[in-house]
Amino acid sequence: LSTTGKYSPVQDALGQLYSFYRDDYESDVEFCNFRSISVEGLKENLIYRGASPVDNSRGRAAYTDSLLELNGIRLVIDIADIEEDYENYRGKDDFNSHYFESLNNEGKVVFLGMGSSYENKEYKESLVKGLREIVNSDGPVYIHCMEGKDRTGFMCMLLGALSGGSYEDLMKDYMITYYNYYDVDYETTPEKYDAIVDLYFDTFTEYMTQTDNVEDLKKADFAEAAKQYLLSGGMSETEIEQLKEFICE
Repeated sequence: LSTTGKYSPVQDALGQLYSFYRDDYESDVEFCNFRSISVEGLKENLIYRGASPVDNSRGRAAYTDSLLELNGIRLVIDIADIEEDYENYRGKDDFNSHYFESLNNEGKVVFLGMGSSYENKEYKESLVKGLREIVNSDGPVYIHCMEGKDRTGFMCMLLGALSGGSYEDLMKDYMITYYNYYDVDYETTPEKYDAIVDLYFDTFTEYMTQTDNVEDLKKADFAEAAKQYLLSGGMSETEIEQLKEFICE
């Protein structure tokens, strides 16, 4: 706050609402911020992330639901909602998420109802609850909040870190979201890109790795940091090894 204009690139990038209309995007994938996590050491096409396939407040639910079916998703980790939220969505006239509904009927949806305070004990315990279900699934797995941005980003970052992903790997995957929604990328909008990395991604990963500067952060042992975070949420060493065995190549 003592530096004039320090956050103006972030305000520039995120100050305007992104479009809720499908025709403003090149593809369903971009509109739904839908993708598999691709970082070093993680199995391909196993962990997917993106927008909500059931909360249609952003007009994306039916499109996302179709992508779940197209990609053969077999478990959904719903970070944002509790089961009562789902029942409310299901009772609305615009509900059109029938693949999600079929997964839920099979017991293949985990409702976590988490906020965004990743330092809190309750947050960590809820996150661990979701990750335990991943180990028991037959994959592929879809992780989402409402937009598939920050809450989703942190859980996916943990999985990528646990599998051996580097700072660069994890950061590039995280920042795809800001290209999909805001057309921010390093080649054409480097100042905005760097500002978002600094404010969001570096803040998350500095907490996870217990570092306080970017140079140390880039050299940190992300796999060990992810393990320690999960242990603090009540996951056992055995459970962490089982999770690694499931997600790692």
